[in-house]
Amino acid sequence: TKAVGAESITDEVRTSRKFSDLASGTQAKPPLPSGAALADAEQAVRETFARELKDGDKRAAANAMLAAATKASGDPTHQAALLLIASQTAIGEGDFRLAFQALDELGRLFDFDAIEAKAKAIEDGAKLVRDNQARLLAARLSLELIDDASKVQRFESADRAVKGGQILASRLKDAELRKEFSACRKRVDK
Repeated sequence: TKAVGAESITDEVRTSRKFSDLASGTQAKPPLPSGAALADAEQAVRETFARELKDGDKRAAANAMLAAATKASGDPTHQAALLLIASQTAIGEGDFRLAFQALDELGRLFDFDAIEAKAKAIEDGAKLVRDNQARLLAARLSLELIDDASKVQRFESADRAVKGGQILASRLKDAELRKEFSACRKRVDK
C-alpha cells in the first residue's frame, strides 16, 4: 500500500489559522512544529513502530500512535510527529476515520487547518483505497466534510472533498452516490 506523505498533508495547511479561532478571539495555538526537529521526531516514531509499519497491523500501529500522542503532552514536536504519521498510515490503509481523528487532534493542539488537511487526505487518498467497504466509509466521511467545510465557507476545501468523493463513488460504481456528489459539486460551485 502506498502511503501519503505527512508532508503532503501539511504543506498547504501548516500556516493557516482556524477561522473559528480568529472569529472568537481565542488564544492562538502554537504553530505546528516543522523543520529538522519534526523530521527527527518523525524518524524516531518510524523507528519505534518500524516492525508494525513494515509487516504488522498498520491500523493498530496508527491507533497506538494516536494513543501515544495523548501521553506525549510535554513534547509537542513528538506529539505532532505521532499524529502526522498516524494520519499518513491510516490513509495508506484506507482508514479515513482514524486519519481524521489524528488530523482533528492536530487541529486541537496546533495552529493547523484540520478541514483542509482532511480534504487533502480525501482527495489524495481516494485513489489508494482498494476495499469497497473502506471506499464507502471514505465517501460518507467526504460528504460530512463537504457539509462542514461549506458551513464555514471553506469552499476550496469542500471542492477537494468533492473531487475525492467523486473518485470514490466512481470506483464503487454507485449511481446514487455519484448523484449525491454531483449535487454537492453544484452547491460548492455556486
